[in-house]
Amino acid sequence: MDSPEAIVVTATDGSYLMFSPVRPAQIKKLLGGQGGKNSKTGPLPSMIRLMSRGKGNLQTHELSALNAGIFFDVEADRVWRMFTNRPLNTNQLWLYDFQA
Repeated sequence: MDSPEAIVVTATDGSYLMFSPVRPAQIKKLLGGQGGKNSKTGPLPSMIRLMSRGKGNLQTHELSALNAGIFFDVEADRVWRMFTNRPLNTNQLWLYDFQA
């Protein structure tokens, strides 16, 4: 995973919501290594660095057609393409809720 993708928004209470196809185990690995010069993951993207400041309060939610509605896979890909100019390439997203 050279450059994990995410869409980060600020909630009205000042917390952050990050939508990403990157699984929580991969996020933990990135946060654990902190992406230093000798890290296997390389430099951390800005959204992961932001998350690392609030990792104690990190809440994770899986989003898929099973729990986010029957049109999730179609709509999620459409929105993902609007923001990233790339296909989603998965049928689930992870929602990370954290304070920075």
